[in-house]
Amino acid sequence: MYVLPPLPLDYDPNAPPPVPEHTFPPTYTAESMPSFELALLACNVPHGPHSVPYSSCCVLEDRFLLLGCSDSLQLVDLLNPAPPKIIIWTRVRCIKVIESCRTILVVSSRHRQVRCYSLDAILILCYGVLRLDWSKRKDLLHDVPDSQTWRRAAATTSDTVRRSMSDHSGAHTESHTINSQQPEPINITTQTAEPQQLDTPKEDKQMYNKDPSSLTLAGGSGLGKLYYLYRGIIPQDYFFKIPDCKDVSDLDLYLTTASAFIAVVTKEKVAIWQRPRNEKSEPWQRIKVFWIPAEPRSLSLADDRSSLRYVLAVFRNEATVINLRTSKVQIIKLEQPVTDLYHVLEKQSLPNQSHANEHHSRSSRSDTSLPWNSLIQLPFYPDTLPPTSLTEEYSVPPPYSLVAGEPLDALHDPVALPSTAAPQLFLATLARHSFIIDLSGSLFTRTVYSWSEEPLHIEFAKITPSSSVQLCIIGFLSQSVEVMDVRTGILIHTVPMSGPVKYLGRWDDDAITKAIFWTCNVMNRTYVYMLRLKI
Repeated sequence: MYVLPPLPLDYDPNAPPPVPEHTFPPTYTAESMPSFELALLACNVPHGPHSVPYSSCCVLEDRFLLLGCSDSLQLVDLLNPAPPKIIIWTRVRCIKVIESCRTILVVSSRHRQVRCYSLDAILILCYGVLRLDWSKRKDLLHDVPDSQTWRRAAATTSDTVRRSMSDHSGAHTESHTINSQQPEPINITTQTAEPQQLDTPKEDKQMYNKDPSSLTLAGGSGLGKLYYLYRGIIPQDYFFKIPDCKDVSDLDLYLTTASAFIAVVTKEKVAIWQRPRNEKSEPWQRIKVFWIPAEPRSLSLADDRSSLRYVLAVFRNEATVINLRTSKVQIIKLEQPVTDLYHVLEKQSLPNQSHANEHHSRSSRSDTSLPWNSLIQLPFYPDTLPPTSLTEEYSVPPPYSLVAGEPLDALHDPVALPSTAAPQLFLATLARHSFIIDLSGSLFTRTVYSWSEEPLHIEFAKITPSSSVQLCIIGFLSQSVEVMDVRTGILIHTVPMSGPVKYLGRWDDDAITKAIFWTCNVMNRTYVYMLRLKI
């Protein structure tokens, strides 16, 4: 098994991390084998005691790290690490990239609205700020749109919106409410997203450089926020807002071969939007709306291995599954083996035996109020799990070809149920214990993933050390990051931090995880870390 390298001997978890300099950030790595590398990328000083400088991130072209900040969208060059550079002066809370339709979704501004930016317009800002040659970009088939092209795309989208509204004016549409007691359907309207019309570029010839293809900084000094000009246009203005999406608390993205779906979560409802995946100027269409009794702890989209099918909403004491086709709402009722295993683990974790017995009896009487943390679809079928750890529902006798010629009294281990015959699986986290289950609440494996404390966020990672695939679960705790092996449930490594930890985002390439990003707040400073695999 490949493990993460140990920390240096002089590492002090109570000491604040060093402030990154203009050279490569500090790292710790193993010397004898491929391993994870921990890198410090950025540092930010909050503007106030309750300010959260960084909230989300994404990676473009396997090089440009975009950091969503409380007052700006910042850029870090992963090939040449340096202090972050601002490319857009606006508050950014969440970032999602849809490369196939050249789109970046951003939850921004103080109203927490969903903006749909042009990916190429953002890329021209990255290249310009870093003084890179735009003609040597990774994908030469795409270019930043000019003003006329953008206005034409906006007008076409507006026409599409009007036609769509006209076509659906006589159609019967529905929306639904999520209620843990009696879910009842209510009315819904179908709506499409109109792009914001691009204003005439602000002209100030004194602010242009002699080279018309370079970026020029404009604005400020009583003229509003700063912005960049490129060839007479403002790249950051290439966006449109998705309507009826204010005070957004969460945003989840799901991609199929033909379409892109997003789930937009607000305080009172969850809206599902759809658009063609390979079209640049097609509008978003709202296909479903579900009213919710409270803001969920977590929400995500899930499939049935063939198409998008479910919305998973987790509240404090229950997990709810919404079928997008039938709009039926189902509360996951965990079966007895799951609850019994959870109570045994909780009993073992309590130091006082009498208190443990009291806790166990109390919890047994109220299994419906289990402390749900999250429910996440497994991005892969865990066929590497030992067959002996699987429950009877997910294991079958070995095929005849494996036992032919063996003695009649020989004992043979069962084999895992093929993925084609098994339902979709999910990781259910109750307090600080995670179990693999299906939507009926049945336990898939007796392997349990127990964290040192209740995780704030969980991510799956598929890595390839020495040409072999290893599946990991990464948990972000209050002041540490823990990595577990999916196959054994054993803790591989702990990355201790000296302050509160917050998950930012991930960097994947061909279904292989290249890096995970998070922040750590220490002594009025916020540090951005990257945990990546060195091949």
